[in-house]
Amino acid sequence: MPHEGVIHGANGMTDYTAKTVAVRENMDPAAQVKTLAHELGHVLLHGPDQEDARQHRGIGEVEAESVALMIGAAHGMDTSGYTIPYVSTWAARVDGKEPVEIVKATGERVRKTALSILDQLDTAQVTDGTAPGLDRDTPERDRAGRQQPSQERSAPGRVEPMPEVRPPSPAASGRTL
Repeated sequence: MPHEGVIHGANGMTDYTAKTVAVRENMDPAAQVKTLAHELGHVLLHGPDQEDARQHRGIGEVEAESVALMIGAAHGMDTSGYTIPYVSTWAARVDGKEPVEIVKATGERVRKTALSILDQLDTAQVTDGTAPGLDRDTPERDRAGRQQPSQERSAPGRVEPMPEVRPPSPAASGRTL
C-alpha cells in the first residue's frame, strides 16, 4: 500500500494501466477493508473496456461505494456514516438527474456485483449484504458451504465517517475514493 501522497489524498485508487489498487495506510483497518471493497467495485464495474459504465464519474463513485456498503454490511460493518454522505455528494454532481434517481438507476448493477463478490468469499457473513436500515424484502441466497457466524461474535464493526468528502483534482489519474 503506497503512501498517502501517491494516491493524491484519496482513501484509495485503482490504476487500470498499471493494474494496481492502492489503499491509504493511515486509516483504521475497517476503513481500509471498506476502501478495498470500493476499489474492487471500480475494477469490476468501471474498467477501460466498460465505456458505458463510465459515463459519469459521479455514477461510478455511487456504484463503487454502494458495492462497498453491501460487502461491509454482509460482514457486520456499518459504513453508512461514511457511505451515505459520500454517495449523496457524488449523486448530486450528475447533471440533469436527482440524486435519488442515480441511486435507483445503479441499484441492480450494484446488487449483482456485490452478490457476485459475496458468493466467492469463504468468510463468515452475517447478512446478505442488505445495508443497515434498508427496509425491503430481498431474495434468499444459497448459503451452502459458507461458514456460519460464531455465536460469540462481537458487535458489528463501524467505519467512522471521514471529516470531508473531497474529490480529487481533475489532473489526478486513475479512479479514487
